[in-house]
Amino acid sequence: MKLIILLVSLSMLSLDALANGGPVAWTGITPLGGIRLQEVKEVELVKENLIISMEDNLNDYSVLAEYQLKNDGAPRKLLFGIPITWSSEEDYRIEPTEDEVNEIKSKRIEELSAIANDLSISVNNKTYKCTPVKLSNLSTVPEPYSESLITKNWCVTTIALDKKENTVILKYTANLSFVDSSFSKSALTYYEGRKLIYELYPAGYWANKQTALDIDINLGKYEDHVDHISLDGYKRNDGHLTWSIKKADLNKLSLLEISFNKDILRKNELAHWNAKAPDYQKVKLRAQASSELKSNKGYRYKASNILDGDPRTAWCEGKSGDGVEESIKLFPIDKKINFGEFYCRLEGIGLLPGYTKSQNTYRGNNRIKKVQISDCKRKGSHVFEVPLSKKHDMSPVLIKNQAKKEEWDKFLSDYK
Repeated sequence: MKLIILLVSLSMLSLDALANGGPVAWTGITPLGGIRLQEVKEVELVKENLIISMEDNLNDYSVLAEYQLKNDGAPRKLLFGIPITWSSEEDYRIEPTEDEVNEIKSKRIEELSAIANDLSISVNNKTYKCTPVKLSNLSTVPEPYSESLITKNWCVTTIALDKKENTVILKYTANLSFVDSSFSKSALTYYEGRKLIYELYPAGYWANKQTALDIDINLGKYEDHVDHISLDGYKRNDGHLTWSIKKADLNKLSLLEISFNKDILRKNELAHWNAKAPDYQKVKLRAQASSELKSNKGYRYKASNILDGDPRTAWCEGKSGDGVEESIKLFPIDKKINFGEFYCRLEGIGLLPGYTKSQNTYRGNNRIKKVQISDCKRKGSHVFEVPLSKKHDMSPVLIKNQAKKEEWDKFLSDYK
């Protein structure tokens, strides 16, 4: 079993997104860094294989894009660019001074360089370094102190196509698009859904307009949480979305957008609360159990596992039988803590009601059906139902959400 205690706060998040690469050319100074997409009539994009995988942290995705280019002419060098869109931390200086503008510009350059360093580009197994177009080249700072703080730019490199058939491989990790908030009235984050926004059109500037396109998206933990898919013609199997398009006009397709709902985000937050929440939102506790299962093959089932914020560990009772009436006591490490004073209040009690190391351990061991909670002085005792998922969903349960309002309010009153 796992326990999550929640207290109370304020924050925000956003995106670093990249896209397909394509042929580009220098222009005069523009808001996008003096770069524009440039049609190349001598080189054809025969096929693109695009693999996108959602990361376990629910915020990032990795990209592997492979382009098969056919060069009918002599060996050539050309400029290859990847558009980058990213956001910065909020900066609400309404009328910044020149020094402040330079400070913002310098910060943007650092952020852009960090994103560019994560890019991997290879042509026929030769690696190329992508160089970001410096923001200092711009005549103005693009939206340096707006609330959105979304910046667009390019990362470019000169590649050599020295064969008739060339393989270009692009790899990187980027962020899904999202904005999350938290407020002082609740310790829980206010989540919005996530979006994968992948621009296809930059690869539509080679000679041919009818290219073979294969896409494979590994949804990962988002498998059951997809709200919208912008591109028709996909197949869905074993947690993957796949497309196989024989003649794709990437310019017309423009972009691929997939929206994910927020349900899994709350569950993930609760499951890792004691490990990842800020210190001021957690109650520092120690645990003492009525019994503990003996260690086995290096696995320990001690009472403190209930508070470590790691779903792979658990407290397991050690008595024979089903474990009915086994208990665990929690003691504040800071004896001065008082939920009835200052600004702290108990937001909720979360449980992972089983051994959630894996589906096998979850299904193969008993799970909690009812839990009795009381304060150490036994002023009040409250029994809460813990729903068991028929689908073996290993998500945490927030006791506050399972109780009737008057029942929860009475529990809080007794807890004080």
